[in-house]
Amino acid sequence: MKEEYIFKCQYSYLPESFLMGNDARILVWPSLKINENECDLNLVWNIRADIIIESYIDNIPTIKSFENLKFGNTELELNFTVPPNLGKVDIKIIAEILKIGGDV
Repeated sequence: MKEEYIFKCQYSYLPESFLMGNDARILVWPSLKINENECDLNLVWNIRADIIIESYIDNIPTIKSFENLKFGNTELELNFTVPPNLGKVDIKIIAEILKIGGDV
């Protein structure tokens, strides 16, 4: 039987925390479905997150990386200090999923 894996992350933040010098907090809610059934997030491992921050003046990206993350029953919290001239913030979640058959 063919397995279909769908891994998604939703996020939330408070726009008012995105003021220069503040610590901005981004909350991430992951979900994993296999064949349209919700699955345990313990199958997701080797998790890393990157927050890519760009200035609206020069568009040069700065990356803040988070290593060795774990997904649990609550949201994952990522924090960064808001730099001057913030123009854009991207979030990238990188992970591996353990196949039910045991391979990655």
